[in-house]
Amino acid sequence: MAHAPLGQSPIAAVPSAGSPAAGSPAAGSPAAGSSAAGSPAGKSTGSPRSGLPGTPTAAVTETTKPVKKPVPSTFAQACTPAALLAFVRSQSGGPPGGFTKVEVYNCVDTFARLYAGDEHDNGDQFFLQFVENRWQVLAHGLSIDCGDAKPQLIEACSAFE
Repeated sequence: MAHAPLGQSPIAAVPSAGSPAAGSPAAGSPAAGSSAAGSPAGKSTGSPRSGLPGTPTAAVTETTKPVKKPVPSTFAQACTPAALLAFVRSQSGGPPGGFTKVEVYNCVDTFARLYAGDEHDNGDQFFLQFVENRWQVLAHGLSIDCGDAKPQLIEACSAFE
C-alpha cells in the first residue's frame, strides 16, 4: 500500500455530481476553498441551483399530525352505570344500606331514567338531567312514569321515545 504525503489522506476523494473533477487545483491555490456551487467551503446553500430566481433554498418536509383517538364526551362518561350509581348514592333518602346497584333504562340527549336499589330490591326510580357537567334529579319515586305527563318529565320522556 502506498503512503500518502504528510497532511493528505490516503483515501482518494470521489467526485460527486457538480463537484470539480480530479485534477482540480491543489490546496493553497486560488480555487481551493470554493465548493462546486461557488459558496464558501463548509457552508451549505441548500440546492445546487440555489441563488437562481424561484429556486427554494431549504428542503421542504411534509409533516403529519398524530391521529388522536376520540375522547368520550362528558355525557357519555356520566351515563355509565358506575357514574350513575355514584350519583344516586350521593342523594339522600335511599334504602338503609344505601344503593348497591343500578339498572339504566335510558340515557340519551342529556336525560337518564334508571332504577337504583339494594341487594333486597329496595330502591327507587330516578329521572335525571345532565346540566353543566353534573346530574340533577328531575323526579324520583316508584310511582312516577312518562305517562304521568308531569311537566318536569315531558322533555325527558320525549327524548326517550
